[in-house]
Amino acid sequence: TGDAVTALLRVKAEYGAFDEWLTRALLSLGSCYETLGQNDLARESYQTVVAFHQDDDFAMQAKAKLKKLKR
Repeated sequence: TGDAVTALLRVKAEYGAFDEWLTRALLSLGSCYETLGQNDLARESYQTVVAFHQDDDFAMQAKAKLKKLKR
């Protein structure tokens, strides 16, 4: 999972101009952080998705993950 985090952060750095790639990477990054027990970083990834997508499918996925983290 640590390698996945590194790879996803690389996508963020190198392909940030590609909105869909970045968004998918942020969602996956959040999941990796959850697996590692780093819920604050997971929450930050999901909140970034919501901030940029507000009401589309990506935002709905991120909001569902945020809600799950609050339990």
